[in-house]
Amino acid sequence: MELFPHQERILGTLSEHDSFALFWSMRVMKTLPMVLHMSNLIMQGKAKDAIVIAPKSALGAWKRDINKMKGKRREACDKITLINYEKVWRRKEYDRHFDIVVLDESHKIARRQSKQSKFCMKYATRSKFRYLLTGTPLGQGRLEDLWAQMEFMFPGFFGPYREFEARYCITRQLPGTFIRIVTGYRNKEELLERVKPYVSSLTLDDIADMPTDPPDNIVICPRPNVFIQSGVRKGYVKEYDMIIDNPAVKLMKMRQVASGFIIDEQGETHVIADTKRFAFGELLDEIGDEKVVIFCEFKQSIRSVVQELRNHELPHVVLDGDQPDKEIWRWFQDHDHMRAIVCQYATANAGIDLYTARHMVFYEPSLSTTMMEQARARIKTAVNPRKCQYHWLIAQDSVELKIYRQLEKHKDFTVNTMSEWSWGEYDEDETL
Repeated sequence: MELFPHQERILGTLSEHDSFALFWSMRVMKTLPMVLHMSNLIMQGKAKDAIVIAPKSALGAWKRDINKMKGKRREACDKITLINYEKVWRRKEYDRHFDIVVLDESHKIARRQSKQSKFCMKYATRSKFRYLLTGTPLGQGRLEDLWAQMEFMFPGFFGPYREFEARYCITRQLPGTFIRIVTGYRNKEELLERVKPYVSSLTLDDIADMPTDPPDNIVICPRPNVFIQSGVRKGYVKEYDMIIDNPAVKLMKMRQVASGFIIDEQGETHVIADTKRFAFGELLDEIGDEKVVIFCEFKQSIRSVVQELRNHELPHVVLDGDQPDKEIWRWFQDHDHMRAIVCQYATANAGIDLYTARHMVFYEPSLSTTMMEQARARIKTAVNPRKCQYHWLIAQDSVELKIYRQLEKHKDFTVNTMSEWSWGEYDEDETL
């Protein structure tokens, strides 16, 4: 089996560490060397079994690389269990000892109080070999995300979280609560030096001569329904007798309106404009005969995209939360006639290969920079690298402009961010 030089080097490094982290950026091909390393440990008698915990959509990549193995190595791979984060902590059969534990997209355990994080931490004292893989170990540069990941590999590495926070974080307490939030950092160089011996970091540019992508193509769609958008801003939508007094719900409704629909209090979806769908259709005409990946946030947006793909008679597949076959993306990859794949951010942003396309459309922006970075990487490849074109459909005079501006700064868009700008008329110079 032919490996890239960086894959061969990391195999040697992994053989010297019982616990190690591959903080390799997306599309640097980190699953294959980890499969080889796990099977080496099993064939050498150092381990009897292994478990890989990954997002559901990423499991297909692990199956792909395992299926490349032959002979005794393939037999060793049969002792590797693949399971997703959403299921592992709910099933008693996984609450046991495994000799090898691999956390793919390990930033998933950064929220140390989550149920999946607490469950994964059980393996820290049960298993001999523990490994992390992720291209985004620090969401928005949050150094505190390292605590749980290092704790998984080396229990007690930083000590209790409170000691870590006191040493490396600048915090303040939210008025009237017991909640402390991180506002800055101290001793950053010391922190990174402590982690450095147990981490390998690589980007696509480190392993291939990656061309510079053209600037993102921003498609400004006509403004949403002004009456309904105004109602959402003010907290009451007369047309559907909707009271919206929760800031998080208000943000969600503003995003829905920007994409041409709104869901009322009874859960019924009302299409209020087709302008974004029509803009998407025109963009498809510009892209022409090339393959395209489309990312959406909402189910109604997926329906609109699918409708337009059908209008253009383009063969396509959909990978969303309702899709039972989470490896449907392989059809897009393996069949030239399959022209488009429609993806939901939460389902398809990580661990899948879509590099047979060089065009990606964001039907609406996600609120998460990590989500966007992961999504963008799906069409990148170090094998025969080529320029990729990213297209954004942004509704004029809408919250999407504000979200895009925040993402440009590599920052998430939150309810707190939303509260920083006026609910009145948008600034006249707010253009792209």
